[in-house]
Amino acid sequence: MGYGLDEAARTDWPSLLETRFAQLGGNRVEVLNAAWEGTTGHAQSRFLRDVLMQFEPDAIVVETELCD
Repeated sequence: MGYGLDEAARTDWPSLLETRFAQLGGNRVEVLNAAWEGTTGHAQSRFLRDVLMQFEPDAIVVETELCD
């Protein structure tokens, strides 16, 4: 979904989403890109539990590809 995009230009997916949410008004939204190329569903779920949940997210979007 967001792996390997150019973060320096602020045209990466998280920056674009943060900008769009800011334009809509309301609460400030922080978007984290935790894309991890070539991993397994099991490793992703452990990473979500052990690392990402420390950020206390209000919402999580997960994209998976069933190509293997």
